[in-house]
Order: sequence, then structure tokens, then C-alpha cells
Amino acid sequence: MRRLGLTVMVLACAGVASGCASAHVATPPATSAVSQCVMVGGVAQFSGPWQDDFRKAYSSVQNDAARQILCGGPITSEEIAELNSAYTSCMADAGYADVVMGEYGTLKITTSSSVPSKSTDAADMRCEDESGWYPVVPLYYNMRQNPNKADLNQLIADCLVRVGLEPAGFSGADVAAQYSDNGDAFSGISQDPLFTQCWYNPTATK
Repeated sequence: MRRLGLTVMVLACAGVASGCASAHVATPPATSAVSQCVMVGGVAQFSGPWQDDFRKAYSSVQNDAARQILCGGPITSEEIAELNSAYTSCMADAGYADVVMGEYGTLKITTSSSVPSKSTDAADMRCEDESGWYPVVPLYYNMRQNPNKADLNQLIADCLVRVGLEPAGFSGADVAAQYSDNGDAFSGISQDPLFTQCWYNPTATK
């Protein structure tokens, strides 16, 4: 099972008769993410709205570089780029050279129809772990999307109202209801650039 957290899924296909591999989508960084970590008696102690997520990430990650990033002060875009590079190198070694890191923190893997999706998922998860990409990169982008860990659905709803894509009174409950509507969520506005901005960076869109 793919580990998405607050991320969602998109598909990348190679050709008409291709197989598709899922991709992670997150949020563009506006500023450096602060891990809010101090070492007390050799044990990492975290604080702030995302402390539980950082603590779980730190305790589960096996990659030493990733652990250092999690408890090394602000997570920088350079560190994220290094983790992305390590991940794509691992995937290339596994035979998946067509991996694209895109806008809003997307990770897109394109495969042919002859590649079983289970094989792609297995390589993906192995490389996420070995490179330290997971859980650091998704956590970094999720913090950008919702730095104070507020009600994310409500943040998105407020943004959609603010930019005029939904009427006044549109709520977080409405966001949740539409998103769970069998893949037809926001079909009328989902291609609007303002919708994309609100979905992935709701606190930055004015």
C-alpha cells in the first residue's frame, strides 16, 4: 500500500497502451520548514504543530542523512533536492529512468504496459526508504501546505471562496464531500489555475 499522508495521486502513462504508475503530489515550498528539534540526552525532542509527525518520521526513517535533516534545523530546498536526486538515482538503477519531479512537489513515474504496477510500487517504496525521500519530502511539502496544521479542508474552502471559485459559506465539509465523490471532485473548476493554487498552497493564495 502506498504511503501518501496528506498527498494525493495522479497518473503518468507512456503511450496509448501503456501501464501507469501513481505519483505523489504535495505543496510548493514558500519558506524553509523548521523541524523544531533539539537533542536531549541523545534523544530527539520536537515541538510545534507538526511535532508528532516529525517524531514518527525520525523514529521510523532508516537513512542517516534523512534523520539529520529531520533534526537539523530548517529543512532547505537544497536538502530536498538532494533527497529527490538520491531517489531518482535509485529508481534509475532499478530500471525506471523516466521519473519526473514536478511542480507542487509531484513525483511522477512513467512505465510501459509491460511493467506490472506491483513491481513499480515495490521499487518506489524501496527507493523512498533507501534514499530517505520518505518520509522527509512529503512531510516538508505537507508543512508548506498547512504550516500550522489547521483544518486543511477549511483552509482550502476559505481560499476557494476568497478567489471567487466557490460561493460564500462554502465549507471544509463541502471540500471533503466533493473530494470523496467518486473521483468527480470539483469537475467544474479543477482545471482552473486558482483551484490548483488553493488546493496545494491555500494559505499563500490571496
